[in-house]
Amino acid sequence: MPRLRQPRPIAAHNLTTNNAAPDLHALFGDLPTLPLALCADDNPKLWDETVNATVIERNKAICRQCGELDACAAWARNLGRNKLRGVVAGRLHDGAKQKDRGA
Repeated sequence: MPRLRQPRPIAAHNLTTNNAAPDLHALFGDLPTLPLALCADDNPKLWDETVNATVIERNKAICRQCGELDACAAWARNLGRNKLRGVVAGRLHDGAKQKDRGA
C-alpha cells in the first residue's frame, strides 16, 4: 500500500513577505467595530443583495432590531452613500444611488 505524503506546514516567514497577501487593514480599514451587530455572523453576500425583495426585507427587519443601528447609521453617513451596497443601517444602497430611504 502506498504511503501518503504529509502536507508540508507553511513557514511563518512565507506569511509575512511583501508578496504573501494584500494588506487587510488597508482593505477593511473603513469597517466599523460593532461588536453587537446582528449581521456580524451572517452571510455577507446576503447583505450585498440589491434585487431580491425577500432578502432585502429580511435584512431591514434584522437592522430594526439591532442594538448597533445608530452607530451603523452614523458610520454609513460618514462613509458616503456612493460607497455602500446592499442593506446598511436598515437602508438599501446600490453604489452611487440610494434606492430606499427608510427601514
